[in-house]
Amino acid sequence: MRRMMGFELKKIFLNRTALAAIAAVLVLNALYVSASYRSQYAYDGQGQEGHGGEAVEIDRAVAARYAGPLTDEAVRQMLADFPVPDLHGMNPRYYYINAIQSAVYTYFVGMDGQWNGLTVQEVFGGEEIAVGYNKGWLTVSGDLQKGYVILSLLILVLTAPVFSREYGGMDSLILSSRYGPDRCAAAKCASALASAAALALAFGLGTFLAGLVLYGKEGLASSIRFSPVEYEGLLPYDITCGKLIGRQVLLGLTSALAVAGVTLLASALCRGQMAALAAAAAVHLLPLAIPVPETNPLYRVAVLAPVMQAQGIAVLAVGPGYWVLAAAAAGALAGGGSSLAAKIFGGRSA
Repeated sequence: MRRMMGFELKKIFLNRTALAAIAAVLVLNALYVSASYRSQYAYDGQGQEGHGGEAVEIDRAVAARYAGPLTDEAVRQMLADFPVPDLHGMNPRYYYINAIQSAVYTYFVGMDGQWNGLTVQEVFGGEEIAVGYNKGWLTVSGDLQKGYVILSLLILVLTAPVFSREYGGMDSLILSSRYGPDRCAAAKCASALASAAALALAFGLGTFLAGLVLYGKEGLASSIRFSPVEYEGLLPYDITCGKLIGRQVLLGLTSALAVAGVTLLASALCRGQMAALAAAAAVHLLPLAIPVPETNPLYRVAVLAPVMQAQGIAVLAVGPGYWVLAAAAAGALAGGGSSLAAKIFGGRSA
């Protein structure tokens, strides 16, 4: 089996289309991460201003002043350190000089530019909010959302030919006569699933390491809810940035396996590589083409789709433990799709 899997892995990765697709995804992701980093801006209110890496250092230094649980005293200190200027009628929540200032304005400043009278308890309920530099890791979260969707398309391209290219060729006949159609099909499925898992884990680990280098590790323990206005309502409950990133990577992995399972089934059913790719892509992208409103009861089912899991946040926003159900659904798709694919291909090759 090991030799057969090695042979199948070479067929998946060592061809011009696969290498070009992988290179394109790597370049695109590098551009996303670089653009997100270079777009950072911060001003500390005391004369220091910067973009990119300088902005990250300023934001980290400002957040360090208030590190710890968010309290009413901390909110009052933030408002004293960053008084609202004359905004000529603009809503203060959209005024930005740094991440901490934006967060405190978002939740504790009214249209008149004064404290809105709300306490931390009234805004966040019983959740304990850990203040820290979370903007960098929330940026990484956004990079993961885009990156895993793109990666899912790469997995479609790599997996679609696994069975479909064998119909009408010699590989199916040679391998089936030597090892038997069942072992041949099992090796193909195992190789495709292993490839998808390896790509998803490599992408998640690479993006996480890039986040450590660019934004530092301090923000991993900070809460996501006390954040700049653009991240308001990201999730209806609080978790740390570290847990957010970890769950997104896990959902990226489960999404990749599910995509591989569905694509293997399409590959076994279709006798042409392009037909298999088109069929798998249509199924994969259908939830995006026919969006379901979040208020619709079917939304909780729709977010279990692999492309929604790839986005991560869509699943996590449903509820604190919904990612477990999503992972189980992805496992069923991966296992069911690959098992059916193996049976179909084995039957045709027998």
